Amino acid sequence: MRQIPSNETQSDKLSGFRFRWTAEPGIDLYSGAAVPLRAYAESWRVAQMMSDMGAAYPGFERAVPANRELTDHSPRDVPAYMLTFVRPYMDDELDEVYPDQPRYESKRFYGNEYFHILSLDEVDGGWRAYLCDGLYDMYRDDADGYSPVTGLRGWAGPPKEPMKAIRVWHVEMAAPESGAAIAPQRGPNPAPMGDVFSSWRIRGAAPDSKWESAPGFGGSDYHETFADFERRRQQCSDRLPDGRDVRNAGGRPINTKPDMQPAVPGWPDNAA
Repeated sequence: MRQIPSNETQSDKLSGFRFRWTAEPGIDLYSGAAVPLRAYAESWRVAQMMSDMGAAYPGFERAVPANRELTDHSPRDVPAYMLTFVRPYMDDELDEVYPDQPRYESKRFYGNEYFHILSLDEVDGGWRAYLCDGLYDMYRDDADGYSPVTGLRGWAGPPKEPMKAIRVWHVEMAAPESGAAIAPQRGPNPAPMGDVFSSWRIRGAAPDSKWESAPGFGGSDYHETFADFERRRQQCSDRLPDGRDVRNAGGRPINTKPDMQPAVPGWPDNAA
């Protein structure tokens, strides 16, 4: 088994991993609502990978509400289900859900996560996004090789084959009333150097396909059906890189270190 240095930093543990973004025609990845959306999705994932909310990008904990129980009826801007998983679960929370499954201690990740903005629309009170998420090229340490992240506790998600490693996110954002525009957010860095959330706020989200519209779900107050989700997931499958055979191959352990591609569009090498 490879020996992992005990003094590794977060940057060391993620040095072999990158986020790669695309979007539908007409959606600007570098400015406007896409910037806090990118920062939110990447922060959510990094915090999950490190099991540390402080590992998220600057501004995340201010811009993103805390998770709430589905039965919490206090005032909210979005359906209750969009606040149950708006932040990722940490190891101590997962210990309660998966008491018989061990933690992933080394926290080293490899490969690429593919995001595609399927839609980004201005709505009453802010912006609504549907986001494709491809996990099929993401790996973690496993003995002498590398295993898909979808084998980790909390990562499997409800979708089954043939699109197990493709997720759909639904994100609701509140835009700032006013504020100076920031410079286009693209560059050589894998993460932003400053707070790119600015005055944007995440009202709620359903990451990782944890949708209220799945058959058997109770307490939903959102208008879309499970058929809508399945339609969006098929659109994601059509748009994400690589074909089904390549994606299915990504569901198996490998012995060689996964290839990492440059971050796209990346972040500037100076603070926003």
